[in-house]
Amino acid sequence: MVDISDFRQVPDNQEVFADTTDRSLIIEILESTPHTNLQSAAEFHFSEIVEANDASSSEVLQTKELSGTTCMVVGKQTVGKFNEAGKGMENAVYVAVALVRVAEHSADILITLNVPYMIAPGSSSGSQAVVEPVDVTVVASEFEQLVETFTITDLGIFG
Repeated sequence: MVDISDFRQVPDNQEVFADTTDRSLIIEILESTPHTNLQSAAEFHFSEIVEANDASSSEVLQTKELSGTTCMVVGKQTVGKFNEAGKGMENAVYVAVALVRVAEHSADILITLNVPYMIAPGSSSGSQAVVEPVDVTVVASEFEQLVETFTITDLGIFG
C-alpha cells in the first residue's frame, strides 16, 4: 500500500493508504460518539461511513468485541466513486471497521479497511483495479489480526 497523502490532500486526523486492487486502509482519530456501549458505537461509525460513502445499499455481516476498548464491524456496501453513484457504475465493497475507544481523551480511533469484491463495468476503478475473488471471512480474520496489533505509542497525538 502507498500513502495517499503523496497524491492528494488528506485531513490531519487521518492516514490513508491504498493499493492497485483499490483496497484502502484508513486510520482516523475522531471525537467519541455519545454511545457508551462499544458495539453500538462501532455500528454507529459503520453507519456514518455508509452515509459518507453515499452507499446505495449496505449490510452489517458481523460485529465482534475484541477487547474492553475495541470492537469491529464487518459489512458490505454498494458504492460509486466520485460522481458514479446511481449511474450503474457502483462497486461492491467489504468494509471492515474497528473502533478503538480512548476514553481518557474522549476519542475514538477508527481503522477502516475497504476491499472491493466486484468492480462495475464502466467504473473509474475498472481500468486500474485488479480485483481477485475474496471471501468475507478471510477479510474479517485478516482485519482482526491487523487490529489486534494496533498500539498507540504516543498519547501526545491527542493534544
